Amino acid sequence: MEITEVKVKVVPRGNNKLKAFATITFDNAFVVKDIRVIQGLKGMIIAMPAKKLTFRCFKCGCKNPMRARFCNECGGRVRPGQPRRNPTTGRPVHQVDIAHPINPEARKLIEEKIIQAYQSEFDKIRDGIAQQVGEPVGDEEFEEYEEAEMGENPPSPASPPPADPLNPPAPPIP
Repeated sequence: MEITEVKVKVVPRGNNKLKAFATITFDNAFVVKDIRVIQGLKGMIIAMPAKKLTFRCFKCGCKNPMRARFCNECGGRVRPGQPRRNPTTGRPVHQVDIAHPINPEARKLIEEKIIQAYQSEFDKIRDGIAQQVGEPVGDEEFEEYEEAEMGENPPSPASPPPADPLNPPAPPIP
């Protein structure tokens, strides 16, 4: 089995741990989407696509997430089904993987390819910002520039906020 294509979409800095989403193609025949690239405690890791476990309401039959207390459809109080338990830790499981590697060697190969693709995509973005600014940008400056672009830092009081053409400001009340 050969990895023929890896696509990475870097996520804006809204969430500090989630860095990107990846799509990987095997043998030009099989695709796995929504692989998350996450900043872990010991470096970058990947999380395979997963789905939330659900149960049906006894009154209306609507599907609800395992942690729900009330039905999404009828609003009635529900008694959730028994969640699956992790065999090693005994803790309840609320999500299960949709696709995942079977052995550690395959996981390591997939992880290396995705993290390499993420690093190259991240470097392209950083180089593009450096060309806009006109000087080399280090990691710290890149994060500050990105935060300012994404609106995480409030604008300075000297500059008024940009006007929104769809929602004009309300007239002052006399």
